[in-house]
Amino acid sequence: MGDRRVIAEFQEAFRGGPGVQDEFEEWRRLRHRIEDAERTLAEAPRLLERAHHALVRAAGPCMRRDRLFLTDMIGAADAVATFLQGVDAPAKRCASEVDRHRRGGQARAAFRVPRGCRAIIECEMTPEQLAEVLRLHEAWVNDATAGACADLSGADLSNASLIGANLTGAILSRANLMGAKLTGANLTSAYLAGVDLTRANLSGANLRRSTLAGANLTRANLACVNLIGADLTDSDLTLVDLSTSDLSYADASGVVLFRANLTDVNLLDADLSRANLTDSILTRTNLAGVNLSDAVLTGASLTSADVSGATLTGARR
Repeated sequence: MGDRRVIAEFQEAFRGGPGVQDEFEEWRRLRHRIEDAERTLAEAPRLLERAHHALVRAAGPCMRRDRLFLTDMIGAADAVATFLQGVDAPAKRCASEVDRHRRGGQARAAFRVPRGCRAIIECEMTPEQLAEVLRLHEAWVNDATAGACADLSGADLSNASLIGANLTGAILSRANLMGAKLTGANLTSAYLAGVDLTRANLSGANLRRSTLAGANLTRANLACVNLIGADLTDSDLTLVDLSTSDLSYADASGVVLFRANLTDVNLLDADLSRANLTDSILTRTNLAGVNLSDAVLTGASLTSADVSGATLTGARR
């Protein structure tokens, strides 16, 4: 509907009253606010998350030093959310209606704006749709000008078969990957913050420089996995099998490794401060240079483990 038609309808409705032009101007301002809000939802959060992800890929194990900057980025995203909350009720209803029509009124789709103001669509993904996402991502990995980076944030991929999948640099934050099969998958520099990998099989996977902060990996199979320089801060690895994996230079501060199997694991220069290693198995584990300050090692088995140069300040046995 063009502006001329809109003002003509206003004129007809108000019979040319003195407030017609004012009413039209108010309508136009409201429309512009809706468009601005939509552009903010569509562009700013994605750019912020991609910038965050780019920093993760670039900084690797040095990521902990950049957290203040990342906090500022998250603050900027929250400022966007605050702006949107200030949009009055009519604008919100219009924007919601516009979005519903754009999405085709999908019955299972749920539009929401989570922390950071990143607009996503939560819906079930068919195997065909997942295959297409992986195909486009593979093209993007090989040529940044082709395909598209896989963004599966919040997606339900429980029990999905991703054996040998190439998900280098993919974004899977808050995704549901419970029971997923990821053996031999390439997740180098992937962003998996807050992901649920309960009982997932990642044996032989490459997670070098990946971000798994706050992830749930309870009872997951992580045997023979490359986690060099990975971010595992505050993640839950209860009853996980990490045997023969490489976690050198990883940031695993605050991680829960209750009754985990770390036999023959390489943890060279890793950060395990505040980690809970209660009843874990650390047989022949390389703990050289590891930061274990304030860690809980109650009942942990350290048979033939190398603890040379390790920091044990405040650690409890």
